[in-house]
Amino acid sequence: MRSFRVTLALRFVGSMTLAVAALSALSVWIFRRALDEELNASLVAVASIQAASVTDSPGGGMEFHEWELTPDEASSVRDLVRYAQVWSAEGRSLLRSQYMTSDLPVDTEALAEAARGELVWGEGHYDATPVRVLYYPLSRFGQAHEGHVLEVAAPLVARDTLVRRLALSSVLVTAVVALVSLLGSWWLAGRVVRPVHEVIDQAEGLGARSLDNRISAYADTVEYRRLVDVLNTMLDRIENAFEAQRRFTADASHELRSPLTVLRGELE
Repeated sequence: MRSFRVTLALRFVGSMTLAVAALSALSVWIFRRALDEELNASLVAVASIQAASVTDSPGGGMEFHEWELTPDEASSVRDLVRYAQVWSAEGRSLLRSQYMTSDLPVDTEALAEAARGELVWGEGHYDATPVRVLYYPLSRFGQAHEGHVLEVAAPLVARDTLVRRLALSSVLVTAVVALVSLLGSWWLAGRVVRPVHEVIDQAEGLGARSLDNRISAYADTVEYRRLVDVLNTMLDRIENAFEAQRRFTADASHELRSPLTVLRGELE
């Protein structure tokens, strides 16, 4: 059987660890939601700018106004790049950013829904990199782009890295809290059960010749006063019972002494 001290410490540690773990998980979830909202707002802004640049091209032609970056510069800002590509409603690529080496991942159902005038969100992988995708209908800018959909994507590497770091930090904090709680609860549990052990030690020291003694350990502590009072009341009853038994034995011995003396004389 586990001792009360161990049980109390384990319960306290379990409660604290569970509470901190739940709070950490909630914090990670809120942090990720905030990052996703910022990323979504960035994608909407980029999509609006790119869509306007496409529709404003002379003669209705489609092109993107992009910065001229060297290959080294493009590689260094890869995590910040927003990829853009224009699709037809049937899934045919019409235009894409100059720094893209291949087509973006496309969801035909999302593409068809965006072609009907809806903003559609999704996720996928581009060059083995997870990306957040927005399907933006170009039909909002005129009939010349009816059925054209602009797909804008942003890498999720930075977001995932930040979330992983926060999650790892949360795990470390939870482990530290669990360790500190274990040490603190073990010390606190020892403080809680120490009076009980002292009361037990005094109770074990009582015998038939010391029934007039009473338990005094922590009698002035509110939490243990009732326990001490109950034990002392029980000792009063035991002492009274022993005293009654002692008087009965003495009286019986006295009452039996005379008949036994007479009987002994008769026998002699």
